[in-house]
Amino acid sequence: MTLSLSRMTADDVDIAAAIALAAYGRPYSRHDIRRYLALQPDGWLMARIDDAPAGIGGITAYGHHAVVGLMATHPDFQRRGIATSVLGTLLAYADAWGVRAVALDATEEGAGLYRRHGFVQVDRTVVWGLTGSPVARRAQRSAQTVVAEGAGTTELAAIAALDAEVFGANRARLMARLLEEGPGRACVVRDRAGQASAYAVAQGSRVGPAAAGSAADGAALLDAVLKLHFNEPPRILVPERNHLAAAVLQARGFVRQRSTRYMVRGSATALGNRSHLLGLASFGLG
Repeated sequence: MTLSLSRMTADDVDIAAAIALAAYGRPYSRHDIRRYLALQPDGWLMARIDDAPAGIGGITAYGHHAVVGLMATHPDFQRRGIATSVLGTLLAYADAWGVRAVALDATEEGAGLYRRHGFVQVDRTVVWGLTGSPVARRAQRSAQTVVAEGAGTTELAAIAALDAEVFGANRARLMARLLEEGPGRACVVRDRAGQASAYAVAQGSRVGPAAAGSAADGAALLDAVLKLHFNEPPRILVPERNHLAAAVLQARGFVRQRSTRYMVRGSATALGNRSHLLGLASFGLG
């Protein structure tokens, strides 16, 4: 048996999605994988056993903060050291890049591997799903929502600044790409003085990334973003530490579906304010 690792490329996207489907038991977006490769082409790996595709994993760095995602081993090749080899290589990348904190969301089955590599659980991430049509709510009178026009607008600058404050690192490249992919699919809450205080981006089947420091802002965001078209009933990935989110989501028809362990290796103080993080971009991007 020979285990080898190579950089994942655009030619590997279909193979990576098939491995993720086999490992997780649910489809994984090829569009998400292509986005990962575009944002961090030197951070995504394909593992092979005797030239047969067997596992995947990747890391995206935002300066001193990085996120590991899409860690999956095909069931036919489990217990052969694939995940250990992939993770060790990704962490070596992070060390070489000068990353101070590496975060990830772990399944119950994968948590042991990450603990052995120095990760500590600091929170959970809850997957909330909309099972039917959103519950109509009266718009918040204390805030005004405006739709961003896309990359390069003043809304991009406002979104990137808010996100950096809450997430703890500059993700302007990610925000620009999301707004370019979906022009007009971002909402910004402004106070009466015109100051931006919260934002949300609507992807095809997911709400996020999103940030809001109050229940009123979170409600205003969701009331605006849920008016947009989604390919399927949207999900939103919310830190459990955000204690205000549950009531806002439940009031709009969302139900708690499952959760993962949010784990960190390194300085957790470098990771922003998860209590104000309303939605992740994805498990692979934070």
